[in-house]
Amino acid sequence: MPLYTVPCAKTTLTSAATKSLILLAPGANVRCKLRAVTISLDGSAAAAAVQFDLVRATTVGSPTGTSTTPVKTDEQDGAAQSTALTALTAEPTTYAIIDSIYLQPLGGAMKDWQPFGAEGLATATGGQRIGLRYTTASGVTPDCLATFYFEE
Repeated sequence: MPLYTVPCAKTTLTSAATKSLILLAPGANVRCKLRAVTISLDGSAAAAAVQFDLVRATTVGSPTGTSTTPVKTDEQDGAAQSTALTALTAEPTTYAIIDSIYLQPLGGAMKDWQPFGAEGLATATGGQRIGLRYTTASGVTPDCLATFYFEE
């Protein structure tokens, strides 16, 4: 299966907020399997940890954000059928949390490869989308980079 990435440009996280960084929508005739997630933070001082949730949008609603074209990791592959939003300004209506982690804003970084058979999955059926969102404490506003690696 072809592998694609959805990078979220540097985003300054909002204090005391829960917002989505990436929302991946599969094309009409494909399903997406999330293979890896990378997250890094560049806080300048120790602060309360940032919670990151891998989520499935169970009721999509009308999310908005920056329209981001998935990037193919191998030039021989065709263009992705899936689409993505990054740095969302309006959230989907309802989420189901698949997994959660805390990262320290001062030097917090992770790359999580999903084990085969346990990947986050999004399908066009029912409009399901897979996403990454964060929750910050009051006064916590580090810059963040995040990327999804997915197959379709």
